[in-house]
Amino acid sequence: MLGFESGEHDGSLWGGSVFRNSYGDPSAYAYLGYRYDGLFGKPALYVKLTAGVLYGYKGRYANKVPFHHDGWGLAIVPVVGYRLTALDSVQFGLLGTVAAFFTYNRRF
Repeated sequence: MLGFESGEHDGSLWGGSVFRNSYGDPSAYAYLGYRYDGLFGKPALYVKLTAGVLYGYKGRYANKVPFHHDGWGLAIVPVVGYRLTALDSVQFGLLGTVAAFFTYNRRF
């Protein structure tokens, strides 16, 4: 997975990623969302919720994505993250019932 994300000071964000899905197909996700910092009173712990357009689940896997049409679908992705440093973090996210993922993130 390779992605980019831009966030504002109010917690709103937008981004996108390209990846090979669980079935080996090239896929992409473009989204808007919000990040909530300080989960459970822990400054480094956060949760993100994004929603956007997902591409890449075709053929016999098309039913894995809601509102699917010709490889395109909609997705809502919840993520829990932990800031390791001011620039580095790790995240765990779910893509419905299709996938779970871990990511390392570096801010530039």
